[in-house]
Amino acid sequence: MVPSHPVLLATTAAESAPGSVRVVWVASSVAELAAPPGGVLLDKLDDLASNDAISPHIKYSISKPCNYLQGTEYARRFGNKGIRQPRTQPGQPELGPGEAPILYGTGHPTVNGAYTQLFAGLSPEVGLEKNGAWTTKPESEGGSGIAQEFWAWNEKQVQQYS
Repeated sequence: MVPSHPVLLATTAAESAPGSVRVVWVASSVAELAAPPGGVLLDKLDDLASNDAISPHIKYSISKPCNYLQGTEYARRFGNKGIRQPRTQPGQPELGPGEAPILYGTGHPTVNGAYTQLFAGLSPEVGLEKNGAWTTKPESEGGSGIAQEFWAWNEKQVQQYS
């Protein structure tokens, strides 16, 4: 599902020490604040993608929990290959008063979001023991199976390009 996945497995991960290769999944606090129960309404995704009447802000809000689910399923499927897969959200950056008046003054300097991603991508503190943290369980382990269903939906979307 990750475009570089075959190359990642065949070269970098195969030739590197376990846990030294990473795929960093970046989401947003929107995933935690605005997502529907379960993270994604799978039965609505096809309509959302093709509906220009739905605002880009709504589509953005829907895409963030999708990042979490994708990272969860990637870690479940390929975590045994020694690829670390931290998931992060960079927090709320400062916005100008015209961008989001209700949030004005509540954010942090934008560079702090970059620090979060750099930490996830480079820090030795990010280990394999919490690979794919923020995990949702597959149905076989008592979960809803939504990450697996979302993975399948994604594969269907890109099938014509692979």
